[in-house]
Amino acid sequence: MLPIILAILPAIFFILLIYFKDKYSREPIKYLIFAFILGMISTLPASLLENLIFSNIKLDIPLEISAFVEAFFFVAFIEEGIKFLMFRWFIWPKHYFDEPIDGVVYMVAIGMGFAFLENFAFIFNDLSHIWSVALMRALMPTPAHFVFAVAMGYYFGYAKFNFVRKKKKLMLYGFLITFISHGTYDYLLMLVPKYPLCLSIAIAFIIIYLILALRLINRHQKLSPFVKRYKWLKEQNRKNSDELKNQLDKLKETLENKHLEK
Repeated sequence: MLPIILAILPAIFFILLIYFKDKYSREPIKYLIFAFILGMISTLPASLLENLIFSNIKLDIPLEISAFVEAFFFVAFIEEGIKFLMFRWFIWPKHYFDEPIDGVVYMVAIGMGFAFLENFAFIFNDLSHIWSVALMRALMPTPAHFVFAVAMGYYFGYAKFNFVRKKKKLMLYGFLITFISHGTYDYLLMLVPKYPLCLSIAIAFIIIYLILALRLINRHQKLSPFVKRYKWLKEQNRKNSDELKNQLDKLKETLENKHLEK
């Protein structure tokens, strides 16, 4: 039970982060769970393909080249490609994908579903170092899956509600940016045994990406068609609150006057 808890907590954190960022028209929990399950399902073909490739293809070339091929084409292309297809097939056509930030919300849910099962596999396979592995997964790979999901989801949201540029081209941009980002991150980690400094570069890369990801989320948040409705409801609530306060003040004043008359 403990490995499951440690594996899912970082994923829940990032899902809640994006859930509360979607403040104008929050997505129903059942649809987020559906997207999360899609992410979990994505790990199955991804792991099968990666195991098949790594077990049958041995690159007898320098680390710098083999790591590049493995990071970009054996890992990043497969994982991001499958998550891309999951979103395109099962989220894109749905009626609840109704504002730009929803692209980020649902892609993050898919990414966190993927990260959860990946975390669980790493933790379960090394139970003797459960806490150190869980902490490492929470601080590096899970935030990485989050920022990559934000990048791809941003372009899905942009494509869905853009009526000028070609939608397929925008989705392709999103995939390419995410593929290159993921490949770069994995490449840096694969070089760490030979070049320890690459670990610091990878950490800095994710931190900078997190800052950019939050900016992308805020940009889509402002494009929500529900902004005016949210502000109107907020204003109505304020007016109702003021009116209720005035009525209570009048009632209090009336009671005080009656008390003085007695």
